[in-house]
Amino acid sequence: MKNYLLFVLFIALFTISNSSSAQTALWLFPQVHYQDNSENTSTVKLKTNRLGNFQIIMDDSIEIRVLGYPLFNRFAIRNVPVGNHTIVVLQNKLWPYKERYKYGFTIQSNGDGEEIFVVLPRRRYCNAYKIVNGAIVAACGVWIYLFNENWPQR
Repeated sequence: MKNYLLFVLFIALFTISNSSSAQTALWLFPQVHYQDNSENTSTVKLKTNRLGNFQIIMDDSIEIRVLGYPLFNRFAIRNVPVGNHTIVVLQNKLWPYKERYKYGFTIQSNGDGEEIFVVLPRRRYCNAYKIVNGAIVAACGVWIYLFNENWPQR
């Protein structure tokens, strides 16, 4: 019964989030369709590089929210019509990165069914995160060294 209530709650929240002005794409193989008509269109594929729970704004009018981390770090926007399009990728999550992510670019769609592949730049980690990771690696190395020193010899 508890699982059923959680499922109903998830469906209700997903429906409410999709009824707003933004489209929502789930994490597994996220893709959206710019328009329903597939004639004279192209496909834009984004390599997201560690981005999760991010937003895409196309042509200052279409907002897409991506929930979770995309499988293989790929996101597809299908049926993009002919012309110049501006795309802005946003992520408000700050920790463990230096700044909030905002990357904008323009693409030219020819409408001949081509696939436009865009690699988004990686985010930069803050120095505190690097220091903590270095300390953890060093502690593991010291632990392995001490473990091997005290290991009984045959």
